[in-house]
Amino acid sequence: MGNVVGRRYSYGASFVERESGIRFEGHHPLLRPDLWKRYLNEAEGIYRGHGFEGTLRRRELEEGNGVSLFLLAFTADDKVVAGVRCHGPLDDSHQTALLDEMSTSPEIGEIAELIDSNIRTGVIEIKGAFSKGENATGHRLVATISRFVFHAMQWLGAELAVAAVSDTLIPTGNATGARMIGTTSVPF
Repeated sequence: MGNVVGRRYSYGASFVERESGIRFEGHHPLLRPDLWKRYLNEAEGIYRGHGFEGTLRRRELEEGNGVSLFLLAFTADDKVVAGVRCHGPLDDSHQTALLDEMSTSPEIGEIAELIDSNIRTGVIEIKGAFSKGENATGHRLVATISRFVFHAMQWLGAELAVAAVSDTLIPTGNATGARMIGTTSVPF
């Protein structure tokens, strides 16, 4: 994984989404371990509530190794209501969790080939997205998180971002420029 710190992005930068009033901040785990722990705690709680906390792989993430950027969304009183993280730019497809998550797909070779054929121009993996959205803010935050992927690609110098998402999120991804690789959805 290349050294991306300070290349294109100023860690700690933020923006406020006009519609919801939610503040989004981007950080590196080593620069903000306090916020990284909040990301992990919130993501783990959401994942546990859906019955798939094991997919977070928290133990592997504690130190922030391999995470080049993470985004947290805050209410006006600093409650975390959403988050997502980025890995990469990657050196090859075997660095992705996506290959494990999609291992039963008959299209796994196509997925790996697409990633590997784009390594030279930069590939990042988007992981661990969560949102309390409407329950906490009265607004859905999924579209903003999806748009963040484009910014992360720019900040980290990547031409391609890959992510395993629920089939229920495909329409949101399509609306923000994402496209499904193959026809098989992630099995969780």
